[in-house]
Amino acid sequence: MPSPQIHHAGHHKHQANRRPHHRRSAAATLRLFFHDCMVEGCDASVLIFSTSFNTAERDADINLSLSGGSFDLITRAKTAIEIQCPDRVSCSDILAIATRDLIVMVGGPFYDVRLGRKDGLISQSSRVDGNLATSSMSVSDIISLFAATGFTTQEMVALSGAHTIGFSHCKEVSHRIYNFSKTSDFDPSYNPNYAEALRKLCANSITCIS
Repeated sequence: MPSPQIHHAGHHKHQANRRPHHRRSAAATLRLFFHDCMVEGCDASVLIFSTSFNTAERDADINLSLSGGSFDLITRAKTAIEIQCPDRVSCSDILAIATRDLIVMVGGPFYDVRLGRKDGLISQSSRVDGNLATSSMSVSDIISLFAATGFTTQEMVALSGAHTIGFSHCKEVSHRIYNFSKTSDFDPSYNPNYAEALRKLCANSITCIS
């Protein structure tokens, strides 16, 4: 059974340590955790490397934008924990706890994390397709995607909204805000004021939307 020190480590310290530079780490790790959980459950299979015989989840097209820093963070945490508690804490538990603690560090709520996950041993990029929402999906499609995993619409909004602690690359929406059709510069399903704001933010293609 995992050490209780791992579960509660630094809770009060984290609440008092909401530094701006933690925001990027929190967003990246939360996204990594989300991408892991939506494919075959929260088993840390997204951390597994590809081989010459298998393309792993982390190398699926939609996962190529996952931050390398978030992978490194979990690797460093696993290494440190192994020194103190060898063979006791899974990578999947570490990812779940690290995500929670980083959320707290940027001002989010503290919540209990149940421990005891086992790490997955199978990781295939082919299992990723169709399990993660893309920027081209409609709201109805995203609701259906989450419903297939057992989430309500309210839970879908909460999980999707959690991405707002980070940023999005303009390339994810550029096809919907520039030269959308012969009759409209932007996707008419967008609020016009919102679309115009995005167009200004993304006028420089290297811009990120925060």
